[in-house]
Amino acid sequence: MARKSQSVNANLAMNLLNQVLGIGFPIIIQFYLIRHFKLEDLGYLSLLNSYWALLLLVLSFFNFYLLKVFAEVKDKVVAKSYLTNSIVIMYSLIVIPIILLLIYLYYKFGFIYEYVLITSLPVIFAPWSMEIYFQATLRNKYIFIRRAITRIILLAVLFIWAREQSDFIIYVYIASCAMLFETLVNLTFLKNYFSLKYVDKQRIKEIFKNSIRYLPFNLTYNILPILAIIVSEYFLTIETLSVYAILIKIVNLATSFITSAVMVLYPMKIKQSVDQSGSEFKDSRYMRNTAIVSVATILVLIALHKLIFFFFVKEYTIPNMLLEFSILSLFILFHSVYNYVTFNYFFYQNKLRFISIMNLLIVMIYALECLGVYLGLLDFHFALFFVSPFPIVLMLLFLKVRKETTARAAM
Repeated sequence: MARKSQSVNANLAMNLLNQVLGIGFPIIIQFYLIRHFKLEDLGYLSLLNSYWALLLLVLSFFNFYLLKVFAEVKDKVVAKSYLTNSIVIMYSLIVIPIILLLIYLYYKFGFIYEYVLITSLPVIFAPWSMEIYFQATLRNKYIFIRRAITRIILLAVLFIWAREQSDFIIYVYIASCAMLFETLVNLTFLKNYFSLKYVDKQRIKEIFKNSIRYLPFNLTYNILPILAIIVSEYFLTIETLSVYAILIKIVNLATSFITSAVMVLYPMKIKQSVDQSGSEFKDSRYMRNTAIVSVATILVLIALHKLIFFFFVKEYTIPNMLLEFSILSLFILFHSVYNYVTFNYFFYQNKLRFISIMNLLIVMIYALECLGVYLGLLDFHFALFFVSPFPIVLMLLFLKVRKETTARAAM
C-alpha cells in the first residue's frame, strides 16, 4: 500500500511539474506577444486555434475508451494493436472534416489565409501523437522532459526571429512547428508500436463500438472555453475578444493545473481496481484537496490582478476588467470539482448518459443566454455567461451522487 501511495504521489508531483511547465511557457510567451504584436492579430489567431481545437475535441471521442484500455492492458502486442488501429480510425474520421473546415475558414478569413493553412498542420498530424498512451501508462516524466526541450527550443527561435509586428507570421509558423515537433518525438518513441500488420478490422470495430457511446460526452465536455471564443466574435470587436481570450487563457491554464491531476488519479484508480490490491482510493480526500487548491488559486489570481494585467494585457483594457476577471476565475473552482466528480465517480462507473446530459445542459444554458442577446432581451456579459451554467449543473450533479450514495447505504 505504501508503494502504491508513493506511486500516486510521484506521478502527481511529476504531473504538477508538467503543468508548471505548461502554464509557465504560455505566460512567458504572452508577456512577449502582447509587447511585440498587434492585439488584432492575436485575436484572429485565438479564433483560428479555437476552431481547430473544437474539431479535435469532437473527433477524439475514442480517447476516453483508450485511456481505460491502456491503463488496463499489460500485453505489448495488444497495446500495439490498439495504437495502430486507433490512428486508422482517427484518419478515417478526420480527413473530410479538416477539408470542410479549411474551406470554411478560408472563406471566412481569406485575408489571413496563411494563418489558416499553418494552424491546420498540427491538426493534420495530431493522430500520430497518441498522447493518451503516455497519460494512461503514467509516463509523466517523459511528457515533462519532452515539453521542457520543446519549449526551450521554441523560445530561442522566437526571440531570434520574431521581434517586429511584421514577424507575426513567423510566430504562427514557430508555434505550429513546436506542436509538430512534439508529435514527432512521440512518434519516435512509439515507432515500434505502429505497423500495417497490426491493422485489424475486428479491432477497429471493437474500438469504434466501445467508443461511440463516449461521443455525446465528448461533443459537450469542456467545450465551453472554446465555444465562448468562437461565439463571442459575433458580439465583440476582435480587439476586445483578444483581451477576453487572454484572460480566459489565464483562467483555463490555472484550471488545467488542477484538473490535470485527474489524468493521474483516474488511471491509477482503474489500475487499483484491476490489480485488486485491496487498497482504498481516497476519493473524498482528493476531491476536498481539489476544492481547496481551486479556492486558493482564485484568491491568488485576484490578489495579483494588477501584476497579471500588466504582464499579460499591457495597456489594453475592457470595461470592469477586474470584475470580469474575478467572475471568470470562479470557473477554476466550478470546473475543477465538476471534472473530478465526472471522471472519478460517473465516468469510472460508466454512467455516461447522465454526465452527457449535464454537459449538454451547460452548453444549452450558454446558448440560451447568447440567444437572449441576439433577440435583444439581454446584454452580452462574457464572464457571467461563461460561468453561470456551472452552479446549476453542479447542484444537480451532487444531488445525483447523494441520491445514489443514500440508496447504496440503504441496501
